[in-house]
Amino acid sequence: MLLLAAAETLATGNDPATVGCQLQFSTYLGGPNYDRAYAVEVDQDGCVYIAGRAGPGFPATAGAIQPNFGGDIVSGPSAAYGKQDGFITKLASDGSRLIWSTYFGDDVAGFIRDLDIDLAGDVYVVSPANPLATCFSGWCSLRTLYPV
Repeated sequence: MLLLAAAETLATGNDPATVGCQLQFSTYLGGPNYDRAYAVEVDQDGCVYIAGRAGPGFPATAGAIQPNFGGDIVSGPSAAYGKQDGFITKLASDGSRLIWSTYFGDDVAGFIRDLDIDLAGDVYVVSPANPLATCFSGWCSLRTLYPV
């Protein structure tokens, strides 16, 4: 289970000592197994994208590109983390709901190491070894796989 907190930087004047943060929301995200976030990004609308690795039972939404866990069938579970698959989740800007959430992997160990969002709203992910990302050589546009 991941605990996520979003904060907004506040500046009050030109003095760097007066810059602070204000908590916008906090929420839990995850399933009953070992889940780890490696990347967090915010789009132009304030929606929060989280990516990383998750075990069976992580919340995937209807219509996801991979709604079911598929990891570690061939390679076997990691001694440190157990069975793992990559995940990508998009949260509403206030953290109140999942807009969408998907596993992202295959029958070999997979996870997402990083992500980015361009000005057009395309989501790009980097995964060390992920055949689902047939369009990637390092980075892959998720829009070709899942309309975001």
